[in-house]
Amino acid sequence: MRYLLIFLSLLWAASCSANVLIVVDDILWKDSSVKEAVKTYASDIEKARGVNVKIESFPAAKIGSTPEYLKSVLVKNKDGLKGAIFVGDLPRAQFEYPQWNIDGFRYQRWNSDFFFMDLDGVWKDTASGWFGMSGGKITEKILPSPNFDFGSSSPVPGVPADSFSMKLEGFLKSPQTGLCSLKVIADNARRIFIGDTLVIDAWLPDWDKPYLGAREMQKDSLYAFTMEYEEEYGGSNATLYWKWNGGKWEQIPDGVWFYGTPLKEGLHATYYGNIGLKEKAEYPGEPTGWVSGQDNGIYDGHYSKSGEVTDSLEIWVSRIDPYTAGLLGSPKDLLLKWFQKVHASYEKKTNYGKAAYFMVPGTDTTEESNYKFIRGLSSMYGRSALDVIEADSLEYVQSIAKEYDWSIYVGHGDPLGLALGFNARDVRYPMPVGPRMFHFASCSPLLAYNVVYAQTYSISVGSAHLFGTTGGGLVSVGATKTSGDNQLDDLMYEYAAEGMWIGEAFRRWLNERMKRNRYYPKEAIYDWFYAEAMIGDPMQTFTNEKLTSLKRNHAKQHKKAKENARDAKGKIIPQGNTKYKARFAN
Repeated sequence: MRYLLIFLSLLWAASCSANVLIVVDDILWKDSSVKEAVKTYASDIEKARGVNVKIESFPAAKIGSTPEYLKSVLVKNKDGLKGAIFVGDLPRAQFEYPQWNIDGFRYQRWNSDFFFMDLDGVWKDTASGWFGMSGGKITEKILPSPNFDFGSSSPVPGVPADSFSMKLEGFLKSPQTGLCSLKVIADNARRIFIGDTLVIDAWLPDWDKPYLGAREMQKDSLYAFTMEYEEEYGGSNATLYWKWNGGKWEQIPDGVWFYGTPLKEGLHATYYGNIGLKEKAEYPGEPTGWVSGQDNGIYDGHYSKSGEVTDSLEIWVSRIDPYTAGLLGSPKDLLLKWFQKVHASYEKKTNYGKAAYFMVPGTDTTEESNYKFIRGLSSMYGRSALDVIEADSLEYVQSIAKEYDWSIYVGHGDPLGLALGFNARDVRYPMPVGPRMFHFASCSPLLAYNVVYAQTYSISVGSAHLFGTTGGGLVSVGATKTSGDNQLDDLMYEYAAEGMWIGEAFRRWLNERMKRNRYYPKEAIYDWFYAEAMIGDPMQTFTNEKLTSLKRNHAKQHKKAKENARDAKGKIIPQGNTKYKARFAN
Protein backbone atom coordinates (compact mmCIF):
# COMPACT_ATOMS: atom_id res chain seq x y z
CA MET A 1 0.00 0.00 0.00
CA ARG A 2 2.82 2.34 0.91
CA TYR A 3 4.52 1.82 -2.46
CA LEU A 4 1.19 2.27 -4.21
CA LEU A 5 0.70 5.65 -2.52
CA ILE A 6 4.21 6.72 -3.47
CA PHE A 7 3.57 5.63 -7.07
CA LEU A 8 0.25 7.50 -7.20
CA SER A 9 1.80 10.65 -5.78
CA LEU A 10 4.58 10.54 -8.36
CA LEU A 11 2.04 9.90 -11.10
CA TRP A 12 -0.05 12.85 -9.94
CA ALA A 13 3.00 15.13 -9.87
CA ALA A 14 4.00 14.03 -13.36
CA SER A 15 0.49 14.65 -14.67
CA CYS A 16 0.53 18.30 -13.62
CA SER A 17 1.26 20.12 -16.88
CA ALA A 18 2.37 23.40 -15.33
CA ASN A 19 3.34 25.22 -12.16
CA VAL A 20 1.84 28.63 -11.51
CA LEU A 21 3.12 31.24 -9.06
CA ILE A 22 0.66 33.81 -7.73
CA VAL A 23 2.38 36.87 -6.25
CA VAL A 24 0.19 39.21 -4.18
CA ASP A 25 1.22 42.64 -2.93
CA ASP A 26 1.63 42.44 0.84
CA ILE A 27 -0.84 45.26 1.56
CA LEU A 28 -3.71 43.36 -0.10
CA TRP A 29 -2.47 40.03 1.27
CA LYS A 30 -2.92 41.21 4.85
CA ASP A 31 -6.67 41.46 4.28
CA SER A 32 -8.34 38.16 5.20
CA SER A 33 -11.07 38.44 2.54
CA VAL A 34 -8.49 39.01 -0.20
CA LYS A 35 -6.42 36.11 1.09
CA GLU A 36 -9.42 33.76 0.95
CA ALA A 37 -10.36 34.97 -2.55
CA VAL A 38 -6.83 34.32 -3.83
CA LYS A 39 -6.81 30.85 -2.29
CA THR A 40 -10.18 30.06 -3.89
CA TYR A 41 -8.85 31.23 -7.25
CA ALA A 42 -5.75 29.06 -6.80
CA SER A 43 -7.94 26.07 -6.03
CA ASP A 44 -10.13 26.77 -9.07
CA ILE A 45 -7.25 26.78 -11.54
CA GLU A 46 -5.63 23.75 -9.91
CA LYS A 47 -8.80 21.72 -10.39
CA ALA A 48 -9.66 23.08 -13.82
CA ARG A 49 -6.19 23.05 -15.39
CA GLY A 50 -4.27 20.38 -13.46
CA VAL A 51 -1.54 22.73 -12.27
CA ASN A 52 0.38 23.17 -9.04
CA VAL A 53 -0.19 26.66 -7.62
CA LYS A 54 2.05 28.43 -5.13
CA ILE A 55 1.17 31.75 -3.49
CA GLU A 56 3.69 34.31 -2.23
CA SER A 57 3.33 37.85 -0.91
CA PHE A 58 5.66 40.63 -2.05
CA PRO A 59 6.26 44.26 -0.99
CA ALA A 60 3.99 46.68 -2.84
CA ALA A 61 5.54 48.95 -5.46
CA LYS A 62 4.50 52.10 -3.64
CA ILE A 63 6.82 51.29 -0.75
CA GLY A 64 9.81 51.03 -3.07
CA SER A 65 10.10 47.39 -4.20
CA THR A 66 11.85 46.95 -7.55
CA PRO A 67 11.25 44.93 -10.72
CA GLU A 68 14.63 43.27 -10.26
CA TYR A 69 13.70 42.07 -6.78
CA LEU A 70 10.37 40.74 -8.03
CA LYS A 71 12.10 38.91 -10.86
CA SER A 72 14.44 37.24 -8.37
CA VAL A 73 11.36 35.61 -6.81
CA LEU A 74 10.45 34.14 -10.20
CA VAL A 75 13.99 32.90 -10.81
CA LYS A 76 14.00 31.28 -7.37
CA ASN A 77 10.87 29.35 -8.39
CA LYS A 78 11.86 28.72 -12.00
CA ASP A 79 12.07 24.92 -11.87
CA GLY A 80 8.91 23.74 -13.58
CA LEU A 81 7.45 27.25 -13.59
CA LYS A 82 5.12 27.94 -16.49
CA GLY A 83 3.66 31.28 -15.53
CA ALA A 84 3.17 33.97 -12.90
CA ILE A 85 0.12 36.00 -11.92
CA PHE A 86 0.80 39.37 -10.26
CA VAL A 87 -2.02 40.56 -8.02
CA GLY A 88 -2.17 44.20 -6.90
CA ASP A 89 0.41 46.96 -6.79
CA LEU A 90 3.58 45.18 -7.92
CA PRO A 91 6.63 46.70 -9.67
CA ARG A 92 6.66 47.24 -13.43
CA ALA A 93 9.77 47.20 -15.59
CA GLN A 94 10.05 49.93 -18.21
CA PHE A 95 11.53 49.83 -21.69
CA GLU A 96 12.61 52.85 -23.73
CA TYR A 97 12.82 53.29 -27.47
CA PRO A 98 14.07 56.21 -29.59
CA GLN A 99 11.42 57.64 -31.90
CA TRP A 100 12.98 59.41 -34.84
CA ASN A 101 11.60 62.65 -36.28
CA ILE A 102 12.86 65.73 -38.13
CA ASP A 103 14.35 67.13 -34.91
CA GLY A 104 16.41 64.03 -34.14
CA PHE A 105 14.63 61.75 -31.71
CA ARG A 106 12.84 61.64 -28.43
CA TYR A 107 12.11 58.69 -26.19
CA GLN A 108 9.03 56.54 -25.96
CA ARG A 109 8.61 54.56 -22.77
CA TRP A 110 6.21 51.85 -21.78
CA ASN A 111 5.84 49.04 -19.28
CA SER A 112 7.04 45.65 -20.47
CA ASP A 113 6.32 42.42 -18.61
CA PHE A 114 8.69 40.71 -21.04
CA PHE A 115 11.28 41.51 -18.38
CA PHE A 116 9.61 39.01 -16.05
CA MET A 117 8.83 36.48 -18.77
CA ASP A 118 12.51 36.12 -19.70
CA LEU A 119 14.19 34.35 -16.79
CA ASP A 120 17.72 33.98 -18.16
CA GLY A 121 18.19 36.78 -20.69
CA VAL A 122 20.29 39.91 -20.28
CA TRP A 123 18.44 43.19 -19.89
CA LYS A 124 20.77 46.10 -20.45
CA ASP A 125 20.48 49.66 -19.20
CA THR A 126 23.38 51.24 -21.02
CA ALA A 127 22.19 54.73 -21.89
CA SER A 128 20.20 57.55 -20.38
CA GLY A 129 17.16 58.59 -22.41
CA TRP A 130 16.04 62.21 -22.50
CA PHE A 131 12.30 61.52 -22.38
CA GLY A 132 10.70 63.31 -19.47
CA MET A 133 13.88 64.27 -17.64
CA SER A 134 16.15 67.04 -18.92
CA GLY A 135 16.28 68.97 -15.66
CA GLY A 136 14.70 69.62 -12.28
CA LYS A 137 13.16 72.88 -11.07
CA ILE A 138 14.20 75.57 -13.57
CA THR A 139 12.47 78.90 -12.97
CA GLU A 140 9.39 80.73 -11.66
CA LYS A 141 7.09 83.26 -13.29
CA ILE A 142 3.75 85.01 -12.78
CA LEU A 143 1.02 84.22 -15.32
CA PRO A 144 -2.26 86.15 -15.59
CA SER A 145 -4.37 82.95 -15.60
CA PRO A 146 -4.21 79.19 -16.22
CA ASN A 147 -5.05 79.84 -19.89
CA PHE A 148 -1.98 79.66 -22.13
CA ASP A 149 -0.76 78.56 -25.54
CA PHE A 150 3.00 78.15 -25.93
CA GLY A 151 2.71 76.42 -29.30
CA SER A 152 5.71 74.20 -29.97
CA SER A 153 8.14 76.66 -28.37
CA SER A 154 9.70 76.93 -24.95
CA PRO A 155 7.30 78.60 -22.47
CA VAL A 156 10.18 80.43 -20.76
CA PRO A 157 13.86 80.76 -21.73
CA GLY A 158 15.77 77.85 -20.23
CA VAL A 159 12.75 75.52 -20.12
CA PRO A 160 12.68 72.79 -22.80
CA ALA A 161 10.01 73.06 -25.48
CA ASP A 162 9.06 69.42 -24.83
CA SER A 163 8.90 67.19 -21.77
CA PHE A 164 8.43 69.92 -19.17
CA SER A 165 5.88 70.38 -16.40
CA MET A 166 4.65 73.31 -14.35
CA LYS A 167 2.61 74.05 -11.25
CA LEU A 168 0.26 77.06 -11.09
CA GLU A 169 -0.65 78.18 -7.56
CA GLY A 170 -2.78 80.95 -6.11
CA PHE A 171 -6.41 81.78 -5.42
CA LEU A 172 -9.65 81.91 -7.38
CA LYS A 173 -12.12 84.65 -6.34
CA SER A 174 -15.70 83.53 -6.84
CA PRO A 175 -17.99 86.10 -8.54
CA GLN A 176 -21.15 84.16 -7.66
CA THR A 177 -22.71 81.82 -5.12
CA GLY A 178 -23.67 78.37 -6.35
CA LEU A 179 -22.34 75.35 -8.17
CA CYS A 180 -19.31 76.19 -10.32
CA SER A 181 -18.65 73.61 -13.02
CA LEU A 182 -15.12 73.53 -14.44
CA LYS A 183 -13.87 72.22 -17.79
CA VAL A 184 -10.25 72.04 -18.91
CA ILE A 185 -8.93 71.29 -22.40
CA ALA A 186 -5.17 70.85 -22.55
CA ASP A 187 -2.22 69.34 -24.37
CA ASN A 188 -1.13 67.28 -22.38
CA ALA A 189 -1.73 66.10 -18.78
CA ARG A 190 -3.59 68.14 -16.18
CA ARG A 191 -4.76 68.04 -12.56
CA ILE A 192 -6.77 70.75 -10.78
CA PHE A 193 -7.21 71.19 -7.04
CA ILE A 194 -9.65 73.57 -5.36
CA GLY A 195 -8.47 73.75 -1.78
CA ASP A 196 -7.44 70.19 -0.89
CA THR A 197 -10.01 68.65 -3.24
CA LEU A 198 -8.82 67.06 -6.47
CA VAL A 199 -11.55 68.37 -8.78
CA ILE A 200 -10.14 67.25 -12.14
CA ASP A 201 -7.75 64.31 -12.41
CA ALA A 202 -6.50 63.58 -15.93
CA TRP A 203 -2.75 63.03 -15.70
CA LEU A 204 -2.60 61.44 -19.13
CA PRO A 205 -0.58 62.26 -22.28
CA ASP A 206 -3.65 62.92 -24.44
CA TRP A 207 -4.82 66.25 -25.85
CA ASP A 208 -7.88 68.28 -26.90
CA LYS A 209 -10.21 66.26 -24.69
CA PRO A 210 -12.47 68.04 -22.17
CA TYR A 211 -12.27 66.96 -18.53
CA LEU A 212 -14.88 68.17 -16.05
CA GLY A 213 -15.27 68.86 -12.34
CA ALA A 214 -17.45 70.97 -10.01
CA ARG A 215 -17.34 72.79 -6.68
CA GLU A 216 -19.84 74.78 -4.61
CA MET A 217 -18.61 78.37 -4.05
CA GLN A 218 -19.64 81.55 -2.23
CA LYS A 219 -19.57 85.01 -3.81
CA ASP A 220 -16.38 87.04 -3.14
CA SER A 221 -14.71 84.13 -1.31
CA LEU A 222 -11.13 83.15 -2.15
CA TYR A 223 -10.44 79.49 -2.92
CA ALA A 224 -6.94 78.04 -2.99
CA PHE A 225 -6.21 76.91 -6.55
CA THR A 226 -3.52 74.58 -7.91
CA MET A 227 -3.15 73.36 -11.46
CA GLU A 228 -0.48 70.79 -12.33
CA TYR A 229 0.41 70.45 -16.01
CA GLU A 230 2.86 68.46 -18.13
CA GLU A 231 3.77 68.77 -21.80
CA GLU A 232 5.09 65.66 -23.47
CA TYR A 233 5.75 66.53 -27.11
CA GLY A 234 4.53 68.95 -29.76
CA GLY A 235 2.06 71.71 -28.88
CA SER A 236 1.55 73.09 -25.39
CA ASN A 237 -1.70 74.76 -24.30
CA ALA A 238 -4.46 74.76 -21.73
CA THR A 239 -7.80 76.55 -21.40
CA LEU A 240 -10.02 76.54 -18.31
CA TYR A 241 -13.77 77.19 -18.60
CA TRP A 242 -16.55 77.59 -16.04
CA LYS A 243 -20.32 77.74 -15.93
CA TRP A 244 -22.53 78.67 -13.01
CA ASN A 245 -25.66 76.87 -11.90
CA GLY A 246 -26.15 75.14 -15.22
CA GLY A 247 -25.50 78.18 -17.42
CA LYS A 248 -23.25 78.46 -20.48
CA TRP A 249 -19.56 77.58 -20.68
CA GLU A 250 -17.22 80.61 -20.68
CA GLN A 251 -13.46 80.90 -20.56
CA ILE A 252 -12.45 82.03 -17.07
CA PRO A 253 -11.17 85.63 -17.31
CA ASP A 254 -7.89 86.97 -15.95
CA GLY A 255 -9.23 89.25 -13.22
CA VAL A 256 -10.32 86.49 -10.81
CA TRP A 257 -6.86 85.02 -10.17
CA PHE A 258 -4.61 86.10 -7.27
CA TYR A 259 -1.43 85.04 -5.51
CA GLY A 260 0.80 86.02 -2.59
CA THR A 261 0.43 88.12 0.58
CA PRO A 262 -0.67 90.82 0.10
CA LEU A 263 -2.76 89.63 -2.83
CA LYS A 264 -1.64 90.45 -6.33
CA GLU A 265 -3.30 89.57 -9.63
CA GLY A 266 -2.12 86.44 -11.41
CA LEU A 267 -0.90 82.95 -10.55
CA HIS A 268 2.54 81.78 -9.44
CA ALA A 269 4.02 79.36 -12.01
CA THR A 270 6.93 77.00 -11.28
CA TYR A 271 8.59 75.28 -14.26
CA TYR A 272 10.35 71.91 -14.22
CA GLY A 273 12.52 70.30 -16.88
CA ASN A 274 10.69 66.97 -16.53
CA ILE A 275 7.14 65.68 -16.81
CA GLY A 276 6.85 64.71 -13.16
CA LEU A 277 7.05 68.09 -11.34
CA LYS A 278 10.30 66.89 -9.77
CA GLU A 279 12.58 69.35 -7.98
CA LYS A 280 15.77 67.58 -9.04
CA ALA A 281 16.82 65.88 -12.27
CA GLU A 282 17.44 62.29 -11.26
CA TYR A 283 18.62 61.11 -14.69
CA PRO A 284 20.09 63.98 -16.71
CA GLY A 285 20.27 63.30 -20.42
CA GLU A 286 20.73 65.08 -23.71
CA PRO A 287 17.92 66.29 -25.96
CA THR A 288 19.72 65.01 -29.04
CA GLY A 289 20.48 61.45 -27.99
CA TRP A 290 21.45 58.87 -25.41
CA VAL A 291 24.18 59.50 -22.91
CA SER A 292 26.39 56.50 -23.54
CA GLY A 293 27.32 54.48 -20.49
CA GLN A 294 24.95 56.31 -18.18
CA ASP A 295 22.04 54.24 -16.94
CA ASN A 296 18.68 55.63 -15.88
CA GLY A 297 16.80 52.62 -14.57
CA ILE A 298 14.95 52.09 -17.88
CA TYR A 299 15.98 49.14 -20.04
CA ASP A 300 17.09 49.76 -23.62
CA GLY A 301 18.56 46.37 -24.51
CA HIS A 302 17.39 42.76 -24.30
CA TYR A 303 19.77 39.97 -25.26
CA SER A 304 20.48 36.31 -24.64
CA LYS A 305 23.53 35.15 -22.70
CA SER A 306 25.42 34.69 -25.98
CA GLY A 307 24.92 38.35 -26.83
CA GLU A 308 22.35 37.76 -29.54
CA VAL A 309 18.88 39.25 -29.47
CA THR A 310 16.78 36.96 -27.35
CA ASP A 311 13.64 35.28 -28.60
CA SER A 312 13.06 33.03 -25.63
CA LEU A 313 10.47 33.91 -23.01
CA GLU A 314 10.32 31.00 -20.60
CA ILE A 315 7.12 31.88 -18.76
CA TRP A 316 3.98 33.93 -19.25
CA VAL A 317 2.96 36.75 -16.91
CA SER A 318 -0.46 38.27 -16.28
CA ARG A 319 -1.52 41.11 -13.97
CA ILE A 320 -4.65 41.57 -11.90
CA ASP A 321 -4.24 45.14 -10.67
CA PRO A 322 -7.36 46.87 -9.31
CA TYR A 323 -5.39 50.07 -8.69
CA THR A 324 -5.60 50.74 -12.45
CA ALA A 325 -9.39 51.11 -12.09
CA GLY A 326 -9.58 53.28 -8.99
CA LEU A 327 -12.32 55.48 -10.44
CA LEU A 328 -14.69 52.52 -10.20
CA GLY A 329 -14.29 51.90 -6.47
CA SER A 330 -11.82 50.80 -3.83
CA PRO A 331 -9.08 48.46 -5.09
CA LYS A 332 -10.05 45.82 -2.52
CA ASP A 333 -13.73 45.78 -3.54
CA LEU A 334 -12.88 45.72 -7.25
CA LEU A 335 -10.50 42.81 -6.75
CA LEU A 336 -12.99 40.78 -4.71
CA LYS A 337 -15.75 41.30 -7.30
CA TRP A 338 -13.40 40.23 -10.08
CA PHE A 339 -12.43 37.06 -8.22
CA GLN A 340 -16.14 36.31 -7.72
CA LYS A 341 -16.68 36.57 -11.49
CA VAL A 342 -13.81 34.22 -12.21
CA HIS A 343 -14.90 31.72 -9.57
CA ALA A 344 -18.39 31.65 -11.09
CA SER A 345 -16.91 31.02 -14.53
CA TYR A 346 -15.03 27.96 -13.28
CA GLU A 347 -18.07 26.62 -11.44
CA LYS A 348 -20.23 26.99 -14.56
CA LYS A 349 -17.40 25.92 -16.88
CA THR A 350 -18.37 28.88 -19.03
CA ASN A 351 -17.79 28.38 -22.74
CA TYR A 352 -20.27 29.96 -25.15
CA GLY A 353 -18.80 28.83 -28.45
CA LYS A 354 -19.29 32.24 -30.10
CA ALA A 355 -17.05 35.18 -30.99
CA ALA A 356 -17.43 38.80 -32.05
CA TYR A 357 -15.35 41.13 -34.23
CA PHE A 358 -16.02 44.86 -33.69
CA MET A 359 -15.10 47.55 -36.18
CA VAL A 360 -15.72 51.23 -36.65
CA PRO A 361 -18.35 52.37 -39.17
CA GLY A 362 -16.89 52.38 -42.67
CA THR A 363 -14.27 49.69 -42.14
CA ASP A 364 -13.35 47.83 -45.32
CA THR A 365 -13.50 44.20 -44.16
CA THR A 366 -12.07 42.98 -47.47
CA GLU A 367 -8.71 44.58 -46.67
CA GLU A 368 -6.21 42.00 -45.49
CA SER A 369 -5.36 44.01 -42.37
CA ASN A 370 -9.00 43.65 -41.28
CA TYR A 371 -10.08 40.43 -42.91
CA LYS A 372 -7.36 38.32 -41.31
CA PHE A 373 -9.06 38.78 -37.94
CA ILE A 374 -12.38 37.60 -39.36
CA ARG A 375 -10.63 34.67 -41.01
CA GLY A 376 -8.88 33.78 -37.76
CA LEU A 377 -12.04 33.80 -35.68
CA SER A 378 -13.90 31.88 -38.38
CA SER A 379 -11.26 29.17 -38.33
CA MET A 380 -11.69 28.84 -34.57
CA TYR A 381 -15.43 29.11 -34.12
CA GLY A 382 -16.97 28.57 -37.53
CA ARG A 383 -18.45 31.46 -39.50
CA SER A 384 -21.96 30.85 -38.23
CA ALA A 385 -20.74 31.41 -34.66
CA LEU A 386 -18.98 34.69 -35.48
CA ASP A 387 -20.71 38.08 -35.34
CA VAL A 388 -19.01 40.80 -37.39
CA ILE A 389 -20.35 44.05 -36.01
CA GLU A 390 -20.07 47.64 -37.18
CA ALA A 391 -20.87 49.75 -34.14
CA ASP A 392 -20.55 53.10 -32.44
CA SER A 393 -19.94 53.48 -28.71
CA LEU A 394 -23.50 52.70 -27.56
CA GLU A 395 -23.89 49.74 -29.91
CA TYR A 396 -20.51 48.42 -28.81
CA VAL A 397 -21.49 48.44 -25.13
CA GLN A 398 -24.86 46.87 -25.93
CA SER A 399 -23.31 44.20 -28.14
CA ILE A 400 -20.66 43.08 -25.66
CA ALA A 401 -23.48 42.29 -23.26
CA LYS A 402 -24.03 39.16 -25.36
CA GLU A 403 -22.46 35.86 -24.46
CA TYR A 404 -19.26 35.50 -26.47
CA ASP A 405 -16.10 33.64 -25.61
CA TRP A 406 -13.86 36.01 -27.49
CA SER A 407 -14.28 39.63 -28.56
CA ILE A 408 -11.83 41.44 -30.82
CA TYR A 409 -11.56 45.17 -31.31
CA VAL A 410 -9.29 46.51 -34.07
CA GLY A 411 -8.84 50.21 -34.70
CA HIS A 412 -7.28 53.38 -33.43
CA GLY A 413 -7.26 53.78 -29.69
CA ASP A 414 -5.66 55.44 -26.69
CA PRO A 415 -5.47 54.69 -22.97
CA LEU A 416 -9.01 55.93 -22.32
CA GLY A 417 -10.88 55.34 -25.56
CA LEU A 418 -11.42 53.30 -28.69
CA ALA A 419 -12.29 54.52 -32.15
CA LEU A 420 -15.83 53.21 -31.71
CA GLY A 421 -16.40 56.20 -29.45
CA PHE A 422 -16.00 54.15 -26.27
CA ASN A 423 -14.42 56.22 -23.51
CA ALA A 424 -13.51 54.51 -20.28
CA ARG A 425 -14.45 57.57 -18.22
CA ASP A 426 -17.86 58.12 -19.81
CA VAL A 427 -19.37 54.63 -19.72
CA ARG A 428 -21.84 53.79 -16.95
CA TYR A 429 -20.56 51.04 -14.65
CA PRO A 430 -20.81 48.22 -14.14
CA MET A 431 -21.10 47.30 -17.82
CA PRO A 432 -23.09 44.14 -18.56
CA VAL A 433 -20.51 42.11 -20.46
CA GLY A 434 -20.54 38.59 -21.83
CA PRO A 435 -17.13 37.93 -23.47
CA ARG A 436 -14.66 36.14 -21.26
CA MET A 437 -11.69 37.29 -23.34
CA PHE A 438 -11.05 40.71 -24.86
CA HIS A 439 -8.44 41.07 -27.57
CA PHE A 440 -7.41 44.67 -28.42
CA ALA A 441 -5.28 45.41 -31.49
CA SER A 442 -5.21 49.14 -30.83
CA CYS A 443 -3.09 51.72 -29.06
CA SER A 444 -2.60 51.61 -25.29
CA PRO A 445 -5.78 49.90 -24.01
CA LEU A 446 -3.82 48.03 -21.35
CA LEU A 447 -1.86 51.02 -20.17
CA ALA A 448 -0.92 50.42 -16.54
CA TYR A 449 -0.32 53.62 -14.61
CA ASN A 450 3.30 53.88 -13.54
CA VAL A 451 5.75 56.25 -11.89
CA VAL A 452 5.48 58.69 -14.80
CA TYR A 453 1.70 58.90 -15.07
CA ALA A 454 0.89 57.87 -11.49
CA GLN A 455 -2.46 58.81 -10.02
CA THR A 456 -4.54 57.46 -7.18
CA TYR A 457 -7.78 57.35 -9.15
CA SER A 458 -7.40 56.01 -12.63
CA ILE A 459 -9.05 54.03 -15.39
CA SER A 460 -8.07 52.66 -18.79
CA VAL A 461 -9.82 50.70 -21.51
CA GLY A 462 -8.33 47.39 -20.36
CA SER A 463 -9.02 47.88 -16.66
CA ALA A 464 -12.56 49.11 -17.44
CA HIS A 465 -13.30 45.86 -19.28
CA LEU A 466 -11.75 43.84 -16.47
CA PHE A 467 -12.99 45.52 -13.29
CA GLY A 468 -15.96 47.55 -14.53
CA THR A 469 -17.98 44.67 -15.95
CA THR A 470 -20.36 42.00 -14.80
CA GLY A 471 -20.18 38.45 -16.08
CA GLY A 472 -17.41 38.68 -18.66
CA GLY A 473 -14.17 40.61 -18.83
CA LEU A 474 -12.04 37.86 -17.31
CA VAL A 475 -8.89 38.38 -19.37
CA SER A 476 -7.57 40.85 -21.95
CA VAL A 477 -4.56 41.00 -24.26
CA GLY A 478 -3.37 44.20 -25.89
CA ALA A 479 -0.74 46.90 -25.57
CA THR A 480 0.58 49.22 -22.87
CA LYS A 481 1.76 51.51 -25.66
CA THR A 482 1.00 50.70 -29.30
CA SER A 483 -0.35 47.72 -31.21
CA GLY A 484 -0.37 47.16 -34.93
CA ASP A 485 -2.42 45.39 -37.55
CA ASN A 486 0.43 42.92 -38.03
CA GLN A 487 0.57 42.11 -34.33
CA LEU A 488 -1.82 40.09 -32.23
CA ASP A 489 -3.46 38.62 -35.33
CA ASP A 490 -2.08 35.10 -35.69
CA LEU A 491 -2.41 34.64 -31.92
CA MET A 492 -5.90 33.40 -32.80
CA TYR A 493 -5.53 30.75 -35.42
CA GLU A 494 -1.93 29.61 -34.94
CA TYR A 495 -2.11 29.07 -31.19
CA ALA A 496 -5.67 29.52 -29.93
CA ALA A 497 -7.26 26.29 -31.10
CA GLU A 498 -4.76 23.97 -29.51
CA GLY A 499 -6.84 23.59 -26.36
CA MET A 500 -4.33 25.51 -24.22
CA TRP A 501 -4.97 28.36 -21.84
CA ILE A 502 -4.43 31.90 -23.06
CA GLY A 503 -1.30 32.55 -20.98
CA GLU A 504 0.66 29.76 -22.64
CA ALA A 505 -0.65 30.66 -26.10
CA PHE A 506 0.39 34.27 -25.50
CA ARG A 507 3.94 33.22 -24.53
CA ARG A 508 4.36 30.99 -27.59
CA TRP A 509 3.02 33.71 -29.86
CA LEU A 510 5.45 36.29 -28.47
CA ASN A 511 8.43 34.01 -29.00
CA GLU A 512 7.44 33.48 -32.63
CA ARG A 513 6.92 37.22 -33.09
CA MET A 514 10.40 38.00 -31.83
CA LYS A 515 11.93 35.42 -34.12
CA ARG A 516 10.28 37.11 -37.10
CA ASN A 517 11.28 40.62 -36.14
CA ARG A 518 13.91 42.21 -38.36
CA TYR A 519 16.87 43.06 -36.17
CA TYR A 520 18.46 45.59 -38.49
CA PRO A 521 20.02 47.95 -37.89
CA LYS A 522 21.15 46.39 -34.64
CA GLU A 523 20.86 49.70 -32.76
CA ALA A 524 17.13 49.90 -33.57
CA ILE A 525 16.04 46.30 -33.16
CA TYR A 526 13.02 46.80 -30.93
CA ASP A 527 9.54 47.03 -32.27
CA TRP A 528 6.31 48.03 -30.60
CA PHE A 529 5.37 44.47 -29.73
CA TYR A 530 7.56 44.88 -26.64
CA ALA A 531 4.53 46.68 -25.23
CA GLU A 532 2.15 43.74 -25.66
CA ALA A 533 0.70 42.57 -22.36
CA MET A 534 -1.92 40.41 -20.69
CA ILE A 535 -4.19 41.23 -17.76
CA GLY A 536 -6.69 39.08 -15.91
CA ASP A 537 -7.01 35.30 -15.70
CA PRO A 538 -4.38 33.65 -17.92
CA MET A 539 -5.92 30.20 -17.34
CA GLN A 540 -8.99 30.87 -19.49
CA THR A 541 -9.05 28.47 -22.43
CA PHE A 542 -9.62 29.54 -26.00
CA THR A 543 -11.58 26.49 -27.09
CA ASN A 544 -13.17 23.24 -26.09
CA GLU A 545 -13.30 20.00 -28.07
CA LYS A 546 -16.28 21.22 -30.08
CA LEU A 547 -14.48 24.37 -31.20
CA THR A 548 -11.26 22.52 -31.93
CA SER A 549 -13.26 20.26 -34.22
CA LEU A 550 -14.90 23.27 -35.84
CA LYS A 551 -11.49 24.78 -36.41
CA ARG A 552 -10.32 21.70 -38.26
CA ASN A 553 -13.45 21.50 -40.38
CA HIS A 554 -13.72 25.17 -41.26
CA ALA A 555 -10.10 26.37 -41.52
CA LYS A 556 -9.66 25.56 -45.21
CA GLN A 557 -13.07 26.69 -46.43
CA HIS A 558 -12.75 30.07 -44.72
CA LYS A 559 -9.19 30.75 -45.74
CA LYS A 560 -10.20 32.46 -48.98
CA ALA A 561 -13.85 33.27 -48.37
CA LYS A 562 -14.96 36.89 -48.13
CA GLU A 563 -17.95 36.87 -45.79
CA ASN A 564 -20.66 39.49 -45.41
CA ALA A 565 -20.24 41.73 -42.38
CA ARG A 566 -23.24 42.82 -40.36
CA ASP A 567 -23.92 45.87 -38.20
CA ALA A 568 -25.15 45.79 -34.61
CA LYS A 569 -28.76 45.37 -35.84
CA GLY A 570 -27.90 42.42 -38.07
CA LYS A 571 -27.99 44.28 -41.40
CA ILE A 572 -25.42 43.37 -44.04
CA ILE A 573 -22.74 46.04 -44.48
CA PRO A 574 -21.83 46.83 -48.13
CA GLN A 575 -18.28 45.75 -48.94
CA GLY A 576 -15.60 47.75 -50.68
CA ASN A 577 -15.88 50.81 -48.46
CA THR A 578 -12.35 52.13 -48.28
CA LYS A 579 -12.92 55.23 -46.17
CA TYR A 580 -11.36 53.63 -43.13
CA LYS A 581 -7.85 52.26 -43.24
CA ALA A 582 -6.73 50.37 -40.16
CA ARG A 583 -3.41 51.79 -39.11
CA PHE A 584 -2.29 51.66 -35.55
CA ALA A 585 0.66 53.96 -34.96
CA ASN A 586 0.27 56.05 -31.82
